[in-house]
Amino acid sequence: MQDEKALVPVEERKVSFYGDEITAVLIKIHGVSKVYIPIRQLCDFFGLDWSAQRQRILRDETLA
Repeated sequence: MQDEKALVPVEERKVSFYGDEITAVLIKIHGVSKVYIPIRQLCDFFGLDWSAQRQRILRDETLA
């Protein structure tokens, strides 16, 4: 049985982000398309501590 909360990418691409490549995925949820990017990859790019950013995300009702 597949977890109903799992996000299954419809399409995956590498996109240029200020000269570096990051992964972006297209997800369809109830017929609505959204683009997601991995936060950890952005944290690495900006030199931010991933674990601290993850804690901030989990504390935010909308982002969690």
